[in-house]
Amino acid sequence: TAIKLARRLAAKGESFLIWCDHKEVVKALQRALSESGVKYATIDGGTPSVDRQKAKHAFQDGKIQAIICTQAAKEGLTLTRGAVSIFVEHFWTAADEQQAEDREHRMGQTRPVTAVYLHATGTIDDYMRQTVESKRAMVDEIIGDEDTESKAQDDAQADLIHMLTRGS
Repeated sequence: TAIKLARRLAAKGESFLIWCDHKEVVKALQRALSESGVKYATIDGGTPSVDRQKAKHAFQDGKIQAIICTQAAKEGLTLTRGAVSIFVEHFWTAADEQQAEDREHRMGQTRPVTAVYLHATGTIDDYMRQTVESKRAMVDEIIGDEDTESKAQDDAQADLIHMLTRGS
């Protein structure tokens, strides 16, 4: 599903981030994107700082369409050229996921940002997704829920679904 989504986004000329955590998943995504002709970079725990900056600039300058990211990329990068984050594997805290989403949702971003969370029903990710969402709801209750932000997120998701399904 992640690869199909990545291929569709790439075909539409969109730039995007793919978030995962395990080396095997990173390798599978690299192989699939390469086979699809999608230009990408990878930022993981072994990526030197200078290479992180090169990947950031290549993404922001439109030389690559995607960055495969692990938790190592969730802080310190501004990647406003993208407007879609695909989470293939989940970080198990709402704060970590928000940090990751915020790589695209930053000052200078001119489009709504959509985060797509993929998971299989009945798995540990399914259970953790429910737990993380309940934590997010609790935080929203404590600090207040902004209706305009929710509407913008709903509109962005509807736009993404429309973009991906038109002509299918």
